[in-house]
Amino acid sequence: MTRGLAVLLCALLAACSEGDAKQKKDDAKAAPAAVPVTVLEVAPREVPISFEAVGRTEGSREVQVRARVSGILEKQLYNEGDSVKAGAVLFQIERAPFEIELAQARGTLAQELSRQDLATKEHERLRASPIVARSARRRPTRRPRPRASRKRRCR
Repeated sequence: MTRGLAVLLCALLAACSEGDAKQKKDDAKAAPAAVPVTVLEVAPREVPISFEAVGRTEGSREVQVRARVSGILEKQLYNEGDSVKAGAVLFQIERAPFEIELAQARGTLAQELSRQDLATKEHERLRASPIVARSARRRPTRRPRPRASRKRRCR
């Protein structure tokens, strides 16, 4: 019991010391600086009423978007949630591969047109040649002989 009394007496002496009291007096002397405050006058006016709510929406129709050609997307030409019409352009894709393919196709077309022109000139040259004309006269086309079972018409 004497130990408990001694502990209680030490606690009382520590609580009654002047150290804490001096700190409180120093704090009271140094008052905080005044905070600047702005004042507004209250006046009645119309304020738009808006409500915010959390919700989930669903489109009236869900459609699949399929690309007609493959390529690297450069730009998206619509905003998420916008209404779009059928046939509207939605994306812009990289042009370079298609321009290269177009140039190759034009080159192939020019090559084939020159081959056709060359073949036409060769045909006209051979037609005008006297050697080809003579060989064409020598070889008449053969007609098949009529069969014996067919009756000949009299004129």
